Amino acid sequence: MSDLPHVYHVITLKKYPIYKISDLKGKRVSVGAPGSGTEYKTSLVLPLLGVKYEDMKVYRLSFAETAEALKNGTIEVGIWSVAPPASSVMDLVTTHEVRFIPFSEDEIKKVTSTYPFYGRIVLKANTYKGQIEDVPSISVWNSIVCHKDTPEDLVYQVTKALFTNKEALVGVHRMAEYTTPEVSAKESPIPVHPGALRYYKEIGIIK
Repeated sequence: MSDLPHVYHVITLKKYPIYKISDLKGKRVSVGAPGSGTEYKTSLVLPLLGVKYEDMKVYRLSFAETAEALKNGTIEVGIWSVAPPASSVMDLVTTHEVRFIPFSEDEIKKVTSTYPFYGRIVLKANTYKGQIEDVPSISVWNSIVCHKDTPEDLVYQVTKALFTNKEALVGVHRMAEYTTPEVSAKESPIPVHPGALRYYKEIGIIK
């Protein structure tokens, strides 16, 4: 089942004339650490939107390294795929004015129609210091996965415990506000376990 979204962040400093995805051409860009989820997602998304790796000076940096490289001018754009607020981005915005690059509606439709595991999402205003506007973006949902032979009652109890203790989850991570039975059932990229399905039927979101 899906629990919370990893939101695609494309960030530059305000001093750079970079306002849209196509502006990444010719720029120094951190696409994520080697072998990371961010780098893999970037390798799918940017070429689809007309920005190939050979169009950029590519750096493969961790989140912390990406923030530091933006600070010291090594790169002009950093990419994160992470559940916000990301600590490295929070650190960056405390000392530098940044711009969050939005996806256009056409870009979002192109990505989500090509890769159905992506969805449209909005990085809400004031998620980060200085971010005064909503930022349209794309996301991939984190999923809780178990073996298909895990006992049905165990999965039912775990699923029920998660959704009946949502306040505690939000207290740990604010993006858990997205963790709902409706989203969990709808966004699952793999078959739903019978134990989880039992809970969804019990509360009436699946017949």
